[in-house]
Amino acid sequence: MKENPDAKPKAKYFSCADFHGRAGDSYTAKLDGTDAPVKGAYGWDTVSLKLINDRTIEETDQFNGKVVAVSKMTVQPTEGR
Repeated sequence: MKENPDAKPKAKYFSCADFHGRAGDSYTAKLDGTDAPVKGAYGWDTVSLKLINDRTIEETDQFNGKVVAVSKMTVQPTEGR
């Protein structure tokens, strides 16, 4: 089955993410691309998360309004599901 890259993702199970890092940094962000404040981080003060598809989230980190990092996190599909 081929994925449709233009299809709108279905967020059936979650609509936000909570992150608590080992260094004490933390945030709670919606998966809609809006900016959320980051507490206790060095080098970034805002994060935005965007749900790309059912298995992929794109994270954009900012410091003083400037993008400092963009990363994508993808979960591998489970066999047989």
